[in-house]
Amino acid sequence: MEPAEEPALGDTEAGGVGESAGTTDRTGDTHRTDSAERDERSEAIDAAESIVHALGDGAYVLDADRNRVFVNDRLREVTEFSEAVLHGSHPERVVDEGYWDPEMGKRYREAVERVLAGDAADERVQLTTTLADGSSVTTETRLTPIERADEVVGVVGVIRDVTERVERERELERLNDRLERLAGFLSHDLRNPLGIAQGYLDLARETGDLDRLDPADEALDRIEALIDDALVMARDPQAIGIDAGPVDLGDLATDCWKSGDFGEPAAAAELVVEDAEP
Repeated sequence: MEPAEEPALGDTEAGGVGESAGTTDRTGDTHRTDSAERDERSEAIDAAESIVHALGDGAYVLDADRNRVFVNDRLREVTEFSEAVLHGSHPERVVDEGYWDPEMGKRYREAVERVLAGDAADERVQLTTTLADGSSVTTETRLTPIERADEVVGVVGVIRDVTERVERERELERLNDRLERLAGFLSHDLRNPLGIAQGYLDLARETGDLDRLDPADEALDRIEALIDDALVMARDPQAIGIDAGPVDLGDLATDCWKSGDFGEPAAAAELVVEDAEP
């Protein structure tokens, strides 16, 4: 009986080569796909760079790793930062060089990461930047995604100087604060002497005693003085001198007692201040 014929070595090798060739073909497809995706991402970045280059505002392009891969000439002119800072990891390099404080860097990084993650299509971040010449500027950076199909592959940042706008907003806040203080003054400080004047006028009508008009007249003088102070406070609050220091509580209470702002003390009333030392 003849032994069973073994498979030829060539057949085994052929099967192995066939499988290996199949694997090589699939790997090649993967390489071609990865390369195509990289090319598409690069094309999207290049297209964004062309747009950024033409903008009149300072602008730049970030890749998916938050590296600035393109900066337009306007941003170079305004900041005068070195190329290493302009093209470094953003915002880490700017923070390391002292142009932003860490808190600003944190706010900016979080905004960029929201755009890169696809969680936001438009982020605006207000920042104060120290420029290369030592001056500072307040800017608003608008961050928008660079998309390839449904994937965010980078971010465009457009920077606008909002220093004047921010100063106007601060001035408006100061004005609102003055108006609030004025409203509190009018509603409280004027109410006491006004009530006193009204009370004495009513009393003079009821009794016919014209001497009752003297305290009312004093209260009206007090109101006039308060109105003058209010006008100064509204127009130029810096003109009102404020001296902070210890106050003798006894003297203060006596002044209030005699001012008439709280009405005429009863005949038997007596002012007693305990522990009046400042």
